[in-house]
Amino acid sequence: MHLNIGIDVSKNKHDACILKENGEQIGKFMKLTNTKTSLNKFLEQINIISEKYDAKLRIGLEATGIYWYSLF
Repeated sequence: MHLNIGIDVSKNKHDACILKENGEQIGKFMKLTNTKTSLNKFLEQINIISEKYDAKLRIGLEATGIYWYSLF
């Protein structure tokens, strides 16, 4: 099973959504700032969710300007 994570990238914050393969959303939209602390917390959260569902993660984002670098 895969979980799909879509991230809307912007300058100061990013919005993320996690979907099961059938399109069902897991939890609420996640908001993260473009800081190392916030990105590390996001990584911890998605790893916990991945373990809970015994699923691999697929992450998609738009490479907008330079703002996606920190996520990548």
